[in-house]
Amino acid sequence: MLFVNDEGTEDGGLIYGGSAENGRASSFSHLSFDQYDQDQTIVIGTSLSGGQRQAAIQLNDAPETPITPALIAEAERIKAMPHGPQRGAAWAAYLKKYPALTARAEFGRNADGSVGLVLRDKEGRSRLVIRVGTDGRPSINLLDEHGSVVKGISSE
Repeated sequence: MLFVNDEGTEDGGLIYGGSAENGRASSFSHLSFDQYDQDQTIVIGTSLSGGQRQAAIQLNDAPETPITPALIAEAERIKAMPHGPQRGAAWAAYLKKYPALTARAEFGRNADGSVGLVLRDKEGRSRLVIRVGTDGRPSINLLDEHGSVVKGISSE
């Protein structure tokens, strides 16, 4: 199900599905809300695959550049290129011209069964990670721009 704005353009959506193969269940659900002429700024999702469950709420910053047919056509052209250095360079140039979403915050259940909150800076680098492991032990880590822990608190 797609959500559309007053102009008739996509503004978010709801997708879901599930099946069982060889006695193994798999499922997914995704609810998102978009920024005007852009992509998902709020996402709520769940998945079950290979016996691993995940569920999260994610907040994203969307760039100001609107998503246009030309932008999509350029991405499709790059996707069709053979893997290698030229494709990598084309993606780098594309992302410089059309910045992607930046994940800023996520609260969720991880595949390993832990739960946590991750807050990121404007570049999408994790800076604060709060986690409760499957053993019930909590931790709080403050990270620098390189992802190194500069201060940590744990119950160990």
